Amino acid sequence: MGRHEDARRHYEVALVAEPTLAEAAYNLGSLYDDLGNVAQATLWYRRALEIRPDYADAHFNLASALERGVDELEVVSDSELLVRQMRGEYKVKSPTLRELVDEAQGLAGRLGSVRYTAVRREHNELADRLVNEALDSAG
Repeated sequence: MGRHEDARRHYEVALVAEPTLAEAAYNLGSLYDDLGNVAQATLWYRRALEIRPDYADAHFNLASALERGVDELEVVSDSELLVRQMRGEYKVKSPTLRELVDEAQGLAGRLGSVRYTAVRREHNELADRLVNEALDSAG
């Protein structure tokens, strides 16, 4: 588990330093997928798609995660805009983002339950604890 934990930490540091690094988000999805944590894998694959919509591997892996039986998902984001757009509270003007939102909402409709939660960026310690709990329960 030590190597997975080290890799997770490095990917998260990379995303803090460069939040638009789709590859780091995708690699976090792959890491959680390897650990059997489909819900967290799905979250990170979606994040990779938000960053770079043409990221084909993320599309493939998101579909794969859903195919393996995710029926309940909580999407936690420090982007209140994203959360409000996904809830349908704000309109999405960008055609590229509109396509992504439509796709995500279509996928969400296939799940039993999807909840979108916005958290303040200052609450990273909660996110860290949740990530660690998810890793511990997967191992």
